[in-house]
Amino acid sequence: MADTRKLEDIIPEFLESSECKQLHDYSREMIVRGIKMISAVTDNSDFGDYTKWDEEFIVSLIMSMVDELDEGDVKSFRMVTTIYDIIKAVLNYLAANKKISVSSKKLKQLLNVLEVKIGLNGKFPEAQMAKPDHNNPNLPRWSQHIADNIASYADKWVETYVQSPEWKKRPEGVTADFLDLIMSALTEFGYNIYRKTPKSWTRKAVTEIMQMEFVENLDLAEDDYKKIVPALSGLFDFVAQKGWLKEKKAESYKRFLIAGEPKMLAEAEKEFELRKKDNNVISLDEARKKKHS
Repeated sequence: MADTRKLEDIIPEFLESSECKQLHDYSREMIVRGIKMISAVTDNSDFGDYTKWDEEFIVSLIMSMVDELDEGDVKSFRMVTTIYDIIKAVLNYLAANKKISVSSKKLKQLLNVLEVKIGLNGKFPEAQMAKPDHNNPNLPRWSQHIADNIASYADKWVETYVQSPEWKKRPEGVTADFLDLIMSALTEFGYNIYRKTPKSWTRKAVTEIMQMEFVENLDLAEDDYKKIVPALSGLFDFVAQKGWLKEKKAESYKRFLIAGEPKMLAEAEKEFELRKKDNNVISLDEARKKKHS
């Protein structure tokens, strides 16, 4: 047992690695706690020595931790996201330094599949999306046909923009996946909650979605919230140039975004401060007790 290499042993060197630097949204204390949490789970198993970890064990480890932590709400999903981000960085470090038998390429493929399964691939987990309100007498009847139609043309807007020369002029840090995520969210929340489409959004719908749904239901880094307004503004300018949206409407949408941004950023800051206080990582024992109480 003296030669057993426990995950906790890698903490000092991992903290200085490039893989750890990718975890810039988390404090060192949180990262250390996350690694110790993972180590505590594996130490008493047949895979207490991390050099024995294979593809099958990695899948089992991640899925079991997700099962323990995820209670189907926004807060617990953020816990899942946190611990997953940490274990992903650790695995990338182990693979890159050939400390496990799984290659970096194979690990990436494996994690991509897992992220789709868990809901960490830039898509919304089903429980995270605003459910259509079919019974609100103050709203028009919800229609699957309309929902599908607006999702289709909103996707086309983003796809065409990303493939155009104008995309090169996009704000720094805005990726295609990020824009797709934000536009999809605005479109879906707008219709499910307000029955508004990308051609009929109101100031109330846009600002409230930014200030509530984006903060409560999107799994974004804190700095990402500052990219939302410039990212969507660039898209609306492009769509207006193509004639798919009236220029006056595009300008109105940009004003709505600007109006909603200060409160959205303030609410996001509060949310991240709360996460920092909690460190957003709880022990599996605590999660288990809470889940089964």
